[in-house]
Amino acid sequence: MLFTCVFFFIGGVLAAPYLSLDGRQVLFVSAAAVVVAAIIYFWGRRHRQIYVLVLFGILGVLAAKVAVEEASSPLQAWDGRSVTVRGIVVREPDLRKDKVLYVLDVDYARAGSETLSRPGYLLVRMPEVNTVYQYGDIIRVQGKLTVPRRPGNPGDFDYRAYLQRNGISVILYARPQTAEKLGVGHHNSVTAFALRIKQQLVNGLYKALGDERAQVVSGIAFGLRGGIDDKTRDTFTATGVVHILCVSGLHVGFVLGLALFTGRVLRLGNWQIVLATALLIFYLLMVGAKPSVIRATVMAITLLLAHQLGRNRDWPTALALAAFIILLANPLALYDAGFQLSFAATWGILYLGPVIVHGLQVLSARWGKTLPPACGWVVAAPLAAQLGTIPLVAYYYNLVSPVAVLVNILVMPLVVAIFILGLVSAVLGWILPLAAWMTAPATGFLLDIFLGLVGWFASLPGAYLHVATPSVPLIAAWFAVLVLVGQLWGEPGWWRKTGEKIKLRVPVKYRGWAFIVLFCVVGAGLFLWPGPGVDRLEVHFIDVGQGDCTLVRTGRQNVLIDAGGWPGELSGEPGAGEKVVVPYLRRLGIDQIDILVLTHPHEDHAGGARAVVEEIPVKMAVVAPHYWPAQQEFPAEGYLDLLATMQEKGISVRQVGAGDKLRVNRELIFEVLAPRKPLLDNFNNNSLVLRLEYGHHTFLFTGDIEQEAQARLVLSGQDLTSDVLKVPHHGSGAFVPVFLENVRPKIAVISVGHNNRFGLPKASTLDKLRSIGTEIYRTDRDGAVIIKSDSRTLEIITGRDRSNASYFQKRGVNKSSTVNSSNRPTSMQKDNTSLPKSGTAA
Repeated sequence: MLFTCVFFFIGGVLAAPYLSLDGRQVLFVSAAAVVVAAIIYFWGRRHRQIYVLVLFGILGVLAAKVAVEEASSPLQAWDGRSVTVRGIVVREPDLRKDKVLYVLDVDYARAGSETLSRPGYLLVRMPEVNTVYQYGDIIRVQGKLTVPRRPGNPGDFDYRAYLQRNGISVILYARPQTAEKLGVGHHNSVTAFALRIKQQLVNGLYKALGDERAQVVSGIAFGLRGGIDDKTRDTFTATGVVHILCVSGLHVGFVLGLALFTGRVLRLGNWQIVLATALLIFYLLMVGAKPSVIRATVMAITLLLAHQLGRNRDWPTALALAAFIILLANPLALYDAGFQLSFAATWGILYLGPVIVHGLQVLSARWGKTLPPACGWVVAAPLAAQLGTIPLVAYYYNLVSPVAVLVNILVMPLVVAIFILGLVSAVLGWILPLAAWMTAPATGFLLDIFLGLVGWFASLPGAYLHVATPSVPLIAAWFAVLVLVGQLWGEPGWWRKTGEKIKLRVPVKYRGWAFIVLFCVVGAGLFLWPGPGVDRLEVHFIDVGQGDCTLVRTGRQNVLIDAGGWPGELSGEPGAGEKVVVPYLRRLGIDQIDILVLTHPHEDHAGGARAVVEEIPVKMAVVAPHYWPAQQEFPAEGYLDLLATMQEKGISVRQVGAGDKLRVNRELIFEVLAPRKPLLDNFNNNSLVLRLEYGHHTFLFTGDIEQEAQARLVLSGQDLTSDVLKVPHHGSGAFVPVFLENVRPKIAVISVGHNNRFGLPKASTLDKLRSIGTEIYRTDRDGAVIIKSDSRTLEIITGRDRSNASYFQKRGVNKSSTVNSSNRPTSMQKDNTSLPKSGTAA
């Protein structure tokens, strides 16, 4: 019954975003629901269970609405202003390599002459300094308030929603020299004690093992990942063992095992349950009340009590109770990837684990061997966990690791030893630093083997696969198959009574083959399907901040025009290519770029190409001819190195100019309109200008051309008329009005960064576009602009809604409109006989 009630509660949380209720309405509905439920419960005995389930559904709706209201703060009205705040640190500080993050419960805030009292929670981002404030400290600090923006690209990580799920809506970028500790406020003394013990243990680890090893061991023992370098984390993710760095059931199981072992050694009898419960709660307070830790702790305590009272250890009820406790405290945790992965892995182990063990025992019996259950669980636990989480990992991270099960089996004994020896080393390093030599060498040796093994597997070809984002129905089909497995081969449990049979038309002797076929079909659809191929033209103006990046795709062919770029990216620093463009392409299932076009060498257009060519195969790169006097140094640092890198990878790099054509397939043909010789004396005016015809629609991609190049295009007499214009140079004021009049686009897209230092786009450019009847889209406001054409109508979709986006949105798009084609004549003729072969430049 509890499981079903929680299921209805979750349904209410999921339905909440679609129901419009303000604070008063929430209060009224809550009171009415309680009264009606009480009346029905006592006088409507016939359908009592139905009414209870409905009440839980209503409770889910109301809890979610209240959580959203509580996450909002009046500080949001001060977005962009300098403020002074005073508050108490209510969570453990999050130490990173270059900064420290604090969560403050603010009791006073001032901006100029305005003040607020108790405006709520605030995330303080402070550059790393020598002084680190602790849980319970009252501090005063000054800085600039910022409300995080919604992601511009569909599927991007929504940091704003992440903070909202944690009750935070505003970030303070603090000036560390203004921070001041005013004292210690009222706080939970047990939590403060647990955090002090944790800090002493972590310091002991660093004394015993040194910085590099202690960072990894503190992640394994306490879930501290701030000090672990990105390369190590990526390696763990690629091999499916990143959960080792996130405190979860594995770690809680270690603590429980140590507690029960200690209780037996000390012969505590029934008191060992008390000892285990106390240690589990204390460990939870030390590592933080994350959903995975709460889930594991609640389940462990519930099953311990059931064992002590002689009750059946009903894992579905324990799992449901853990979910209900977490969601009742924070309903928005339901949308957290960590919450979903934790419960999916646990469900997989408990539901599918016995089935896998039974299958292994049957298989070993056919070989005349007897497989002990413990040995079966060595394989079953990681395999079942992977089966339960694979679709969610693919959905959130576009990644699948074929070696994950094997790696988990091999490294788990090492992890157990490292966890135990690490705790012992931490205690010795804290209390008796000179005695840490007894365990520190062994800990370091095992850690080196562990890291070496994981690194070796990560280096294997095919150790991890990038996959397109699976659809929700496909994920549901995957879990349906897993449920069917349990129904066919599992033991009777909470879903059916003992002896009850499932009526299937498939004969018993064919069920195994039927399942294998079904499993392979769904698995192939989930992981081998390369993403939705498009049977029409799609043009994605990707939000890369202050820069340009456009993806043109049709069928399985993909053309990338520029790749964005942030400062330093051409020199090898991480930026838009690694953090925006490559993930965007991965989500679409793009595993090859047919043509990469670099309109000119500037970093905001070409910088991201370095990450693209490193991660995704590129058939051909097309670049603009660049002019620069030989006696002067080439100004685009790193651009020539990028071209050399592409050639080393076997990518054909070709220069093109006016009159050339780029043919991707019979329908996707780009005409190069510029630059013309003689070249002009700056990169912007020598940008490649491409025109694409698709059915009745035309698109014009203009790079960063300015007045001189625009005037040349007008004087050339070429047909510039286009339905969609990528506005030159991010909407700068360096334009020729007659150029825009000749193009006369229905739709103009401006790729520009939010609050950029150049003040783009300029008001004069926007006014001119409006005067000729153009609808304007901007990536700084609308996010990614996706235009789809079936050759007759244009559908425009934006990644960011211009109204309020809801907290529950993870992917998808927010605005859609349709533009009809005018069927106007054009002087451009398609002569396929004169075009070069597919993937070449003429």
